[in-house]
Amino acid sequence: MPKLAANLSTLFAEFPMEDRPSAAADAGFEAVEMRFLDAEPDVRFLEDIKARELEFVMFNASPGNIAQGELGLASLPQERERFEKSIHRGIEWANRLGASFLHVLAGKRSEHQTETQQRDAAIKAYAWAAEQAEKTGLTLLVEPMAPIAVADYSIPSLESALRIVREVNSAHFKVLFDFYHMQLAGGDIIGRFTEARPWIGHVQIAAAPSRGEPDTGELNVDFVLGELDRAGYSGWVGCEYSPRTTTLAGLSWADKYLSKEALLKNSQTE
Repeated sequence: MPKLAANLSTLFAEFPMEDRPSAAADAGFEAVEMRFLDAEPDVRFLEDIKARELEFVMFNASPGNIAQGELGLASLPQERERFEKSIHRGIEWANRLGASFLHVLAGKRSEHQTETQQRDAAIKAYAWAAEQAEKTGLTLLVEPMAPIAVADYSIPSLESALRIVREVNSAHFKVLFDFYHMQLAGGDIIGRFTEARPWIGHVQIAAAPSRGEPDTGELNVDFVLGELDRAGYSGWVGCEYSPRTTTLAGLSWADKYLSKEALLKNSQTE
């Protein structure tokens, strides 16, 4: 049975961030993840995750200055010092959160380097970062992003991500397979997931092309999750989507996959 993790950056946005872990637990989730942490994890946030016995799956390392167009630093050799600082901080925060994965963005295409130069820079940066992650048992992730969704990203396809992961060749560096991005960037998602399975560390899901609840659009969520089971994937499935209204109003698609014990406990306290 697939295990769902609520992405607290996109789900339960109707609650303050420090209250979202409890909201996720009350809805039946047993794990959570996030996009970015703008500051050191809040004490109340950490205590709530622990008190509700939630597993913290992953978050993204610092992407650099998004307002100035940055989206990761790994493929930018001139930003190596900033990259290393972001990895050290990300690993520190991951340890505080008890996270299993840290997603490290590669960066956008640069007018100062060729595609090959950027790929070589990313391989070197990720290899170094994987060595740092291995010291604490953390696994780093790299995510290919569809050009139609994220223009000029330096890792626009599953093939380009796999090339880097294979070159780094570390048990602590895997692919983040987001079914939303993979549907927009080529389709054949089950075939490509199956081929890439040995190098996949974590998966996420959302409707394509809307990025709303995965109960509409081009992806059949029950089919996709069933295929994950058949492929022997036992990890978490990150729900990184933007609800059409409130999170709970659109969560019926996930009822069969959420913890019945948590739902029963919640209903008894209402």
